Amino acid sequence: MKFRLIGASDIGVSEIHYKDPVSNFDHIRPFVANDNSPTAKSPRGDAVGFNAMLRERQKQRQELAFHSAFEEFTQKNNIGFWLSALIWSGFGAGVLWAFYTSQPMGTRVFAAIGLIWSGLWTRFLALDHDNPRLAETAILSSLLGFIALLVTATLQMGFPLSLPAGLLVFIGVSLIVSFINNSVTALICAIACSLFWAAMQIEGYMVPGIYSLAIPAVLSLTILQAIRLKSGLSIFVAAVIGYIWLTGTAFIAFNAEQISALFLASGAAVVGNAHLRSAKAAEDEGTAFTQWQVAFAWMVANGALLILAKYGLDPFDPIWTGTQNTNPALRLAWLIVVSVSLMIYFIANIIRTRHEHMSVTGVMLTTFLLAMLPMAIWNINSLAVYFTSVTNLPFYPNAGLFLYGIVTGNIMFFISNAFRRHHYGKVVVALIAIAALAYIASGIDLIYQENWVIWLAGTLASIIVALIAVEPQLLEQDDGLRNSVSSS
Repeated sequence: MKFRLIGASDIGVSEIHYKDPVSNFDHIRPFVANDNSPTAKSPRGDAVGFNAMLRERQKQRQELAFHSAFEEFTQKNNIGFWLSALIWSGFGAGVLWAFYTSQPMGTRVFAAIGLIWSGLWTRFLALDHDNPRLAETAILSSLLGFIALLVTATLQMGFPLSLPAGLLVFIGVSLIVSFINNSVTALICAIACSLFWAAMQIEGYMVPGIYSLAIPAVLSLTILQAIRLKSGLSIFVAAVIGYIWLTGTAFIAFNAEQISALFLASGAAVVGNAHLRSAKAAEDEGTAFTQWQVAFAWMVANGALLILAKYGLDPFDPIWTGTQNTNPALRLAWLIVVSVSLMIYFIANIIRTRHEHMSVTGVMLTTFLLAMLPMAIWNINSLAVYFTSVTNLPFYPNAGLFLYGIVTGNIMFFISNAFRRHHYGKVVVALIAIAALAYIASGIDLIYQENWVIWLAGTLASIIVALIAVEPQLLEQDDGLRNSVSSS
């Protein structure tokens, strides 16, 4: 194919003449020359297009030079990457050799520090080569090197570091590494050590001390980092660790007869409801793995209410009369836990209102009713006397029957909501709750009219409060139904 250019710079028009090798015809295509095309509202001559061409060529030369330099740097960096990986592997083998053969302290410290720094450098180069798995492995090796350094400092250097203190230091370092590097592996290491700490405490191998007070802060930071990394599973595991720690601490205090079972059950109900609302707010925000949290927290909250209902039905059971007094310090700790949980509950409800999943009236009403539960437990004797004087009905077992009704209403609403959203796993959870409700309530005599009337009153109260709380969702469904009907 041959081309022939005929220019007409005075009028800014050119023609391209070319012959098609297939058809053997001459073709003529006119076009506007670049050096004569206007660059502003009025043309300024051929110099404008010529200068633009020069600038474009200079820009192309700079881009070619940059790409050549980048390729050269990449080739050199590739050699550095493999050299760093080789040194990293050598320090890893050196740590294993130093500890397996019981080498002197200096050798262990040198190998551990080398593994830490080579791992961090390898992580940087691995990310530069778009290899995130190797980067996370390098982070893990650096944390293992830090463990080796802690063990050496404790056993051979005489550093006074107990097991709880060592775990706390390692958890703190893992969280710092995770925050700086956005590392999921470091976050998992912190969660694993927290779980180990909670398990050792609940088994009695570690007595709760001053270091145990750091666990709430550690778990809060863990959940915050899990939210940053959008790791729903890490949030759920951190919440479970919090439950394990609270259960272990409460169990030790209950066995020592320092806190009553009534305080523990009411505290569990408040904490479970706060977790439930937080999980629902996280679900509204699009956080993954929230369905398991909702089901788990719902079981905790309603299980605690069933226990309180059992107390209201039979307050003279040995589990309630065995420990009636609560240590003042533990009473203060219980009050702090309940207050923080109520604050979390309120904030989570506010978040749900932003997504139009709760009404403002429902937020105020549910928060107030939940706050009334610990207040009633705090003054249970005065409340019983006041209830009897006003209604001329005995406080026991009517209080237990009303709580049973509330749990019944919660189950009914939970099942209907699960079917509406096609979350059939929650239906299984609700069936388990129904079995527990039937087992605990098997001793209630429903022959007397006031028994089933009070139970029914509690059920209706629970459903009405739930409907008030989720009023925006009901209005949204009603609008959607109207639109679908009108469009059809």
